[in-house]
Amino acid sequence: MTLKAYHIHDKENSGEEACHEIVFAETAAQAKYNSEAYSNGVPWTDISAVRKPQFDQYAEAGIIPKSAYIADGWYFECDVCGSFSATNEVEGKVLCDSCYEEVKGEENA
Repeated sequence: MTLKAYHIHDKENSGEEACHEIVFAETAAQAKYNSEAYSNGVPWTDISAVRKPQFDQYAEAGIIPKSAYIADGWYFECDVCGSFSATNEVEGKVLCDSCYEEVKGEENA
């Protein structure tokens, strides 16, 4: 059994409501069935499953590092200010551009 990575999301919603996640499964149908979107009652036909082979290497561990998500264009909530635009990872924390510049400024001071 070889698990593959699928980007699952609700096609009818956007942002956090779209339930974006990577699910490891043998097929797209299994990924949709095991997804948060399906568990939350999103209709089957509204769930998108797109192969993401760059994440297959994490299937065995089941954990994808945030740096890999960021490299793929994902963004997170900033660990400092809470804005949902963080794309910088520093010492295990994810920061938005403003907070990243502040941290870098403090390091250079």
